[in-house]
Amino acid sequence: MSRKKTFLLCYRVNEVVMPAVSCYKAAVPVPSLAEFVTMNISVADVEHVARLARLELSEDEKKLFAGQMGAILGYVEKLKGLNTEGILPTSHAVPMENAFREDATCPSIGIEKALANAPDRAESFYRVPQVIE
Repeated sequence: MSRKKTFLLCYRVNEVVMPAVSCYKAAVPVPSLAEFVTMNISVADVEHVARLARLELSEDEKKLFAGQMGAILGYVEKLKGLNTEGILPTSHAVPMENAFREDATCPSIGIEKALANAPDRAESFYRVPQVIE
């Protein structure tokens, strides 16, 4: 299975099946899928998610993803047991501050410097291939 197909399926699982799951902030080692109880995810569920993601999966992939999705949802159920009282929701896993700088006017670099590496130019403009017929 291609990396893109795996990513798209995981994205759709996150979007469709588990919309309420937020970032997990603790730095813990990632457990293997065999470590938690799996939920019953049928091949029909995998087919539904794959259809939403417009993915074509083989029968082996459907069975594989059914087990993996069940393990993921089992892990989410395990996370629901955590005491999160007093923990504020976050939009980032690490603290962030505004990184914007103050707006300040400054002189431009000038036409000659701006066009110095242009492959083709006409007077003070870039010349590009025509894209509209």
